[in-house]
Amino acid sequence: SVIAGADPDARMREGAVNKAKEAGVSLAAYGRYQEMLAAHPGIDAVFVATPDHWHALATIDALRAGMDVYCEKPLALTIAQG
Repeated sequence: SVIAGADPDARMREGAVNKAKEAGVSLAAYGRYQEMLAAHPGIDAVFVATPDHWHALATIDALRAGMDVYCEKPLALTIAQG
């Protein structure tokens, strides 16, 4: 189940929390994904749904934290990042 989410846009964060609440889910929300990763070290998996230019960094940070990652395409913008 989803336990946390991160979005730098406060309106989007608030909307996600409200949608989760409507579904009976308590969602912890963060302005930075790094805060979310640090606050929930036991997360099993992370879904990276950021703008393309943030995919590689968010994926690498989650993998370094020992989490499995599902990332939207493209995984990276360059071969070196991938």
